[in-house]
Amino acid sequence: MALGYEGYIKLGGLYVLGTGTSVPRDRPRIDSSSGYGGAIKENDPTGALESEIGIGTPHNYDWLMYDGSVSFEVSRDVWADVLWEWPFDRQSSKELLFASRKDNVQQFDEIFFNSIQLSAAEDGAVDGSLGFVSIQRNTYTFGSSYIDNKFGDGLLCPLDPDMPKPLNADLDQSPVPYWNTRVLVDSVQWDFLDWSLNISQPVEVFYGCTHSGGADPGVQEPLFLACGPMQITLSGTIMENVLIDAPTQIEIFIDDKSIIMKRIERQSSDDDVQNGDGLVIQNVEFEAFEIAKT
Repeated sequence: MALGYEGYIKLGGLYVLGTGTSVPRDRPRIDSSSGYGGAIKENDPTGALESEIGIGTPHNYDWLMYDGSVSFEVSRDVWADVLWEWPFDRQSSKELLFASRKDNVQQFDEIFFNSIQLSAAEDGAVDGSLGFVSIQRNTYTFGSSYIDNKFGDGLLCPLDPDMPKPLNADLDQSPVPYWNTRVLVDSVQWDFLDWSLNISQPVEVFYGCTHSGGADPGVQEPLFLACGPMQITLSGTIMENVLIDAPTQIEIFIDDKSIIMKRIERQSSDDDVQNGDGLVIQNVEFEAFEIAKT
């Protein structure tokens, strides 16, 4: 048994204020569609009939890929040094390491993002979520068993000796609050009650038939990874009286750095009747076909 405070996440060499991970280990199976004989077993009290129908189909296994996600509260250093830069160098990889219990190690030397989501709302920190693909997990250590860790590890959080203490000693590692963000539409600040910036790209995997004969070589890793077209949307809630179908640019600031959306089109909006004690709001979504950064 372990408590959540014993875990931590490290992305691109920086600690992040992790709130969760989801990295399941699913083995890709190659099932045969062939028929292979056999008959349905009949009810024979004597037991003389031995023929039975098979269960499942003949199969083998393919290369094991990791397709997962981590969620966190965005700090200034992770924003400036990782998330702000990555969409502009989107075919580059980052290192990811996380631990779910004392002495647990799950390390990926090369991950490629397939989604980055950043959002802000009243009374909270800027939330981040990273979806990623990796060809392999380079290190896995389960960590301490219950009997070796039944009293926990005191108040050390996380359990990495290199982590600065006290935990809130450096503002660069503190969560960026929602009030330290803003959205400018054509250089005019709009009062978003909440917003969500979504950046996604497919990471395509290409395999090759490379075996030259002889002994079974075992499962072969992919030959290539390629990143497909990137998609960028900004959605949020506003109370503006004028919406623009095609703004020249939208600039989303987190702290003092921004991502600029260009060649923008408004994809959807609404102006619906609300309940008696609710604000009359508009939900809006913009999509960009070009981006820049400050």
